[in-house]
Amino acid sequence: MLNLIRAEWKKAAGHRWLAGFLIWIFPVGALVVYILAIIAAIFSESVVVDFGLADAQWTDVTNVWDILSNFPANIITRMPILAFVATLFAGEFEWGTWKNILPRNKRSALILAKFLTFGAYVLCSLAAMSLIIGVGNWLGTSIAGLPYGPEATLDTILEFAGDYTLSAVLAFASTLIVVSFAAFAALITRKIVGGIMIGFLISIIEPNTWLGLSFLGKLLNNPDLINLQIYMPSYSIGNVNSWIRFGHALQLEPLITSTASFGLSLIMVCTWVIGLIALVIHFFQHQDIST
Repeated sequence: MLNLIRAEWKKAAGHRWLAGFLIWIFPVGALVVYILAIIAAIFSESVVVDFGLADAQWTDVTNVWDILSNFPANIITRMPILAFVATLFAGEFEWGTWKNILPRNKRSALILAKFLTFGAYVLCSLAAMSLIIGVGNWLGTSIAGLPYGPEATLDTILEFAGDYTLSAVLAFASTLIVVSFAAFAALITRKIVGGIMIGFLISIIEPNTWLGLSFLGKLLNNPDLINLQIYMPSYSIGNVNSWIRFGHALQLEPLITSTASFGLSLIMVCTWVIGLIALVIHFFQHQDIST
């Protein structure tokens, strides 16, 4: 498995332009923004205030994982990840590589290696972005002589480490769900363009399932059907993130009146991750790749 993961990592990293524009754009974009802001701050300290660094807290600004787990804003931010994964999955068909590799490896192991590799790849990108933001804010506030709290006491560090780790794990789960959408679309179409388009469509429809539930509820004269949205992956991820960051359930009133507990949403996230990966593996194991 380690050899498969290593091979998949090299394969993903080998697509430099694709990975650069779709994955590494997050830390690179943050780096460019902070370099410009710090250069401007050297000549005018008021830029630090205008840029929002005056109120910066390192415990908040470095926790960037809600880029993937903030419902429903993640629809757009996860699109580059989806495009990257769909391209590499569907590319295996267009480039004919799976015909040569699969006879020597179990299909399930290969798919699992891809999932783990893409998930880790995205986490590395966001971790780099987190570091850049933390250091960039520290430099900006230092130039302006502003405090950069909170004080790094043992309790603060331990609390931050716990929240940071939980958010990173949740982001990893969110990434695996996005990878599942992209992988399934790519396996169906066997084309890069088709995989990206269908993957986008699934990624847009899933967080907005409440529209179909609302319509169905009106037909059946059961308006509470819309509350089934709390069992969908996007809501479950967003709800767990809300409990971690703010200590309360995600509120979507007046459309969705129900909320879910932290435990229920955590169970749903695990169920969706395992179920979607199992679906992709099952579909791939029964797929004819020789044609």
